[in-house]
Amino acid sequence: MRKATWLITGVLLASASAGCILGDDGDAVAPAASGNGTSQGTVLENQTAAPDGRGDLAAFKESNATESEGVGAMEHKHDYWGGETRKVIADFPAGLIPIPLLPEGKAAGTAIADFDLEAPNVVYEGTKQLEVVFSNVTVWGGTLVEAAGAGKAPDHPAISIYVDYLTAMDDPGQFRAAGQAQPDQPLIIPVDPQQADMPHQEKSLWVFRIYTGEANAWTFNVTITAVKGYDVVDWPPHPDLYRDRPTRSVFEGAVSGEYTGDAANFLYGDDANWVYPDRIISYGTDSVEVLITRGAWNAQTPEPAADEFELQFTNASYIPKVGNGDPAGGHLQDDGTDGSSYRFIVPVDPAGFDTPYGTASRWGFRFVPTSEPYGRMPWSHDYTMTILAHGHSIEEAGDGPNAS
Repeated sequence: MRKATWLITGVLLASASAGCILGDDGDAVAPAASGNGTSQGTVLENQTAAPDGRGDLAAFKESNATESEGVGAMEHKHDYWGGETRKVIADFPAGLIPIPLLPEGKAAGTAIADFDLEAPNVVYEGTKQLEVVFSNVTVWGGTLVEAAGAGKAPDHPAISIYVDYLTAMDDPGQFRAAGQAQPDQPLIIPVDPQQADMPHQEKSLWVFRIYTGEANAWTFNVTITAVKGYDVVDWPPHPDLYRDRPTRSVFEGAVSGEYTGDAANFLYGDDANWVYPDRIISYGTDSVEVLITRGAWNAQTPEPAADEFELQFTNASYIPKVGNGDPAGGHLQDDGTDGSSYRFIVPVDPAGFDTPYGTASRWGFRFVPTSEPYGRMPWSHDYTMTILAHGHSIEEAGDGPNAS
């Protein structure tokens, strides 16, 4: 599933350590333990939900095992503010043209793209609002708009800038509207406590969709500042996902995949069919095994050959974005398939883990045909998918969230 892309450059500010809190001088220090609720290796009944109200923690739906020693065995805080109340979490230049041409719910020919925050920047716990400022706004003129097939460009250099956003608690694709931004003036995005990124989130789950209210092409610089307004609270002991067993079933079920073709992808920015497991893939995971059994091929195009399928995947640090890069973070093929069953081993790295406090996983998986004409033509098919996560006890290995 290919997606049209264009040049986007950015420089973002690194301002936090993902594994530990920051002291007043900005140096990394040990997480701050409250001394309350020491688990002795087992989570307490009142510790199984997120303290900010976003729901039950997925890890504790599987097991009550936690770290049993140190800060990770008790309730503790994760304060990344370093004594400050404002932090710039993004500052980058970009240029947009109207691709896809007709994104759902937007003006035809809008210049649109999604942007995320570069690690280790996150929307910190305690953030009450974000300030989004567009500067150096320049309209490129009609040539690029018309060349992209969006029709006649405006005769004047006016531009209307809009922002939608996806918070850390929202399901993928469920954007909220922030409204219209004025150049050089802050657009305020309110942040509820449960919408901030969670502690030990290696990569922010926030996504910002920037677009124009008319057919246009433009360049700009955007600066996003997090403003503190809430207290940083105690979080539960760290889950030890693999202490009771070395293999966990992360997902198992029937899947229906379909693709409307490159034309619709180019026009509308369609990108679907991702399977997002309810169970997290986090610290202690050594590998992820994905098993596929092919079902019915439901398309007028001929059924692909056995070697014309691949597994596409994203980890929790790679977020598919409209108009901005490959929607898949990785591609795998099974050279030993019998044409009916497939097996893939997905590489893991702590930088791509879900937060151990996640209410669901942000890893994505899909099984798709890749050869011509299937990258261009509509198709649909059924299959079953099983996702197994293999790992070790972080208590025994000493490589939990605070190890760094």
